[in-house]
Amino acid sequence: MFGLEGPDGNPYGVGAQMRLTYPDSRGPVRGVQAGSGYWSQNSAVQVLGMKQRPTSLWVRWPDGEETESTPQSGIKAVKVRPSGKTESTLKK
Repeated sequence: MFGLEGPDGNPYGVGAQMRLTYPDSRGPVRGVQAGSGYWSQNSAVQVLGMKQRPTSLWVRWPDGEETESTPQSGIKAVKVRPSGKTESTLKK
């Protein structure tokens, strides 16, 4: 599970895109949305499936900046900041 800590005025990073990368491939892009239909609301936490241990988490922020972070082993939930710094929010 991955959450974004966006800048002032956009605390959840709505509009950002993220994907996991692997040694030999890249995963699908997941967009952070606030909602996609009438009376809907999407979670601020994104669940990305892992086919193997990822080498990095790529994020394109709403302002176009891109960061790449290395996920730590044994971490189930991560918060990512615009600087690319990560914080574990839930361990095994």
